[in-house]
This record gives sequence, C-alpha cells and structure tokens, in this order.
Amino acid sequence: MSKIREIQEEEIRMEMTPMIDVTFLLLVFFMCTIKFKSLEGKLAAYLPDGEGVDTTPAEPINKLEVKVELVQAGQRVLASDPAQAWSPGDGEFALVGHEVRYHLGRQTFAADAAGRAALVERLDTLHRTDPERPVVIRPGKVLHADVVLVLDACLEAGIEAISFSGSR
Repeated sequence: MSKIREIQEEEIRMEMTPMIDVTFLLLVFFMCTIKFKSLEGKLAAYLPDGEGVDTTPAEPINKLEVKVELVQAGQRVLASDPAQAWSPGDGEFALVGHEVRYHLGRQTFAADAAGRAALVERLDTLHRTDPERPVVIRPGKVLHADVVLVLDACLEAGIEAISFSGSR
C-alpha cells in the first residue's frame, strides 16, 4: 500500500522543454519552405524623363447615342391562345401590348416597321456624313430582342463601330 500512496502523492508534471523544441523546429521549417507570391503585373520600367509623353490634349469623340425606352411592358400570353395567360414552362409565348421607342438625339422612332425603317434611314444619313462616328446603344429595361432590332438597324446602315452602355 505504501507504493500506491507514493504514486498518488507524487506531483504530476509536464515536460515543457521537448514541446518548445518541437514548436521552434516547426517554426523554422515553415519559415524555410514558405514561398511568397511574386508580383506578376508589376514590371520595372525605367523611362527617360520628358520623352515619349504626348502633351497635346485628346479630342473627344462625338458619338451617336441610341436609347431604347420601354413604354409599356405588355403581357405574356401563350402563342397558341392569346386569351390565356402565360406561365413559366408552358412553351412559346407572345407579348400583347408591348411597346418600345427608340431615341436618336432629339428624334423618337416607334418600334413598328415604319419607325424602324426611319431609324435605319436616319442612321444611314448620319453615317454617310461621318463614317468614323461610333454608335452607342443604351438599352433601358427592355427585352434583348428590342436591343437586337437596334443593332440590326445599325448594321443595315453600314455602321460597324457599335458599343453598348448601361442605363443612367
């Protein structure tokens, strides 16, 4: 019994020295194996002062801006039965009462065939006067098909410098 009593009275101690040694070895290992990411986009460029700098101001580019405005969203109905309302997953649909207008400067064009022809004619006239003039199409909250019609009108007028811009 005396042996058990000696074991119970003996103080339990943790040896800290091996734990500290292992910690420092791990620290040294990770410091030696770490690889820092190099700055790939940063290139050292040593340019002479005052050479190669263009001090003339750039001329602003005069652009044609075609705004596509949604007048009335319309209602989606099944293409087979215009009296029945459309629900997602039913198949093809048609828009009833959908109305869009195109604005080119101060002129407004309807989205029907006559308005689209007038838009093409106006774009063609403006393109013939200045062939280098780009066109910016600014769609509002319209369908993609409405924007594609304006894009087709620009291509029909012979304009190739076409870009799109977000709404303001």
